[in-house]
Amino acid sequence: MNNQPKHGESGRDGLGTRRPPPRRPARGDPAGIRPVFWLVLVLAAAALALVAGRWWAAPDATDGNQQAKDSGPGSDAGQYASAARGQTSESSAEPAPSQPASWAAPESPPLPSSNGQSRVSAGQQAAGPSVSLSPQQAAEWKERLRQLVQRGDVPAIAAFLRQNVDYQFGSESVASPGFSSARAAMLDALNQIGGTDALAVMAQTLRSTASPQEIAILAQDLQGQAPGTYVANILSAARETLAMASNGQLDKATDVGPLFEVLAKYGGTEAVADLQQASGQWKYYAAIALAQLPDGAGIPALIQATVAPPPKASDMTEAALQTLAQVSVQYPEAGAALLQQARDNKIPSPMWPYLTSGLMGDQFLIDDGSANPANGLAVMTIHISSGNQNYYSVPTANNFTPGQITARLTLIDNLMASVSDPGALENLQQSRTLMADQYSQKTTAPSPSQ
Repeated sequence: MNNQPKHGESGRDGLGTRRPPPRRPARGDPAGIRPVFWLVLVLAAAALALVAGRWWAAPDATDGNQQAKDSGPGSDAGQYASAARGQTSESSAEPAPSQPASWAAPESPPLPSSNGQSRVSAGQQAAGPSVSLSPQQAAEWKERLRQLVQRGDVPAIAAFLRQNVDYQFGSESVASPGFSSARAAMLDALNQIGGTDALAVMAQTLRSTASPQEIAILAQDLQGQAPGTYVANILSAARETLAMASNGQLDKATDVGPLFEVLAKYGGTEAVADLQQASGQWKYYAAIALAQLPDGAGIPALIQATVAPPPKASDMTEAALQTLAQVSVQYPEAGAALLQQARDNKIPSPMWPYLTSGLMGDQFLIDDGSANPANGLAVMTIHISSGNQNYYSVPTANNFTPGQITARLTLIDNLMASVSDPGALENLQQSRTLMADQYSQKTTAPSPSQ
């Protein structure tokens, strides 16, 4: 969990690979298009390509030959295209601007130039799967980025983002540039520049991107620049992208965790239905997000998941029990539900070690690839292969007041009086001992004035 980038994809599926971020179709696009329409569209595109090809080749045959070379077999030209929501990659391709035949690809990822074009060619970085920067290259890249922000060159950044090209930095480079990818750096630059033009580009990117990480970044930045103005757009982007993932329209390696954080942070009560629907594929993400909804809005749904769980394929009982244990003192109804499950002997014996860790203060947080929020505390990272769910458990017991510890001890005592399972009793007793020691330390510690 250390050395997390401050913005951008965490790169769990291979830092250093260059891949185009997915895109969503413009709002209002029909969900399906008849085959006849597609046939007409393909024929029209072919005719347009023929006319455009003749026009492009006429001024400079050398450039045309270079283009033909770059688009041949084995080239990277196709990697610049990216699927929009409901569209194929080919229909949303936005190739990078053409460069002269004598142009040499730089050794480090390009930054937008001041004329609004990015120094990207179809063959750039084709020789290797990663972009690994030396300390000197990283320093130069950061300086060029600083100059870009200082100029306030929003058009150049917008042109780069429209190309739908990204460069993932190698793992050894993450700490140096401060970002995990070039697009993450551009989004941060927009946030630093601010103003109406930057907001417009950020909003436009939010409407098109299907990258969960980018949606989370843009949500935070837009809220910071214009609180409340873009909440509806943020939630629409999260819901549409989550639907794409659910329908298999995103890469299976895509981590949708940031979308659950967005729904938990901005969705309010209306997000409960979204999270319940998503729980079939992402049980722990849904449970964590439900527990994080403001004012306990998701607690009834978590309780319902333990009382009347759905069919096994969508059963999130274990995830719900763990998150209820974590918020059992914050929300008394959560503690009461946990106690009732214990009295009814509905908690399996293997579950108790996980529940007692929550009773002692461990909290689940979704790993969104941002800075480690544990402030240097030891955390346990957890990966669930089903749905590619990645989260971590953060110890918070050191922050408890004596009153909070007392409340947890009371709940633990009530649970011990309600169960007969030896394994459950052993785990509860161990938790009680640790919490009692914590209480003793809190109440006997000398005051700062002593």
